[in-house]
Amino acid sequence: MATLIKNYIFLKFLFLSIFLCFNTYSKAQGPQVGPFENSVFVEVDGMQIHYRYWADSLHNDTLPFVLLVHGMGASTYSWRYNIQVLLDAGYKVVAVDVPPYGYSDKNTSFNHTSRNRALLFWRLLERINNHTKWHLVGHSMGGGIVQYMAMLEPLKTESVVFVDPALIGLIENKQRDMDALLKFQPFLKLINAVGEHYLIKPQNVSKLLASAYGITPDMATVQEYHKALTQPETVNGIISSFSNTINEEFIDSIEFKTPAIAIWGSKDRWVPYNMMKPYLKKLPTVTPVIINNAGHCPMETHPTEFNAIILDFLKNGK
Repeated sequence: MATLIKNYIFLKFLFLSIFLCFNTYSKAQGPQVGPFENSVFVEVDGMQIHYRYWADSLHNDTLPFVLLVHGMGASTYSWRYNIQVLLDAGYKVVAVDVPPYGYSDKNTSFNHTSRNRALLFWRLLERINNHTKWHLVGHSMGGGIVQYMAMLEPLKTESVVFVDPALIGLIENKQRDMDALLKFQPFLKLINAVGEHYLIKPQNVSKLLASAYGITPDMATVQEYHKALTQPETVNGIISSFSNTINEEFIDSIEFKTPAIAIWGSKDRWVPYNMMKPYLKKLPTVTPVIINNAGHCPMETHPTEFNAIILDFLKNGK
């Protein structure tokens, strides 16, 4: 069952990533000027990380921090409807672009395991504030990352909010079924060649967002997703994130002991709640919360319900 789930998620994410990333290819590096007014670029362990930071100047330095980690194919833009609510409630907020997505590094030599991404983000957070415990929020692929972050640094983690997460079960150091293909150079050259000559169109992004949302996205949303997905080197970066993911140790999710909730859209077709139930059974500290009629991205499509749930949890632990 676990193997079936892993293969399903992997194949679906692979298909979506390749489809999304048929963009123009360039040898140029990422943007030197941030795409947002509060964009920050910082080098961590040789990787250029793009993040955004929000803080109400009226609040003091003792108030808690929230880290927001997006899902596959997304960026910090995914949290646009949740930032102000968190600020108004007295939290400082950091949203990060997960390499190789958004405006972060597309380095093809980085080993994109959840563990390595988790370590990378803890080193980033140490630079931002090394004297606080963090509330970690992760959507989809980002759910697995914040799960690993909490297991690596439980004393630095106040709580975790999973959002339609691709949870970690038992990670073993073994080859996946698709690894050989993804390391096959002619295959990678073919994918890159397609990417070089096929410009991703906004209507294709719109269709995929509609599948994830369960509703038709507005044009402004499509344009922002399209903009982030057409950054230079995105094709190479995403393909390498699959082909260069090598787990170096065993880890079982039973090590996760942090208070947490898992918010799910009842109509999520990408990472359905029923698919993740076997993993949730191994996580007794996680309480599932369902948002009716929401799809895979409730923080975007149902922000009122989502924000009420997350604020209640952060404040009351439920």
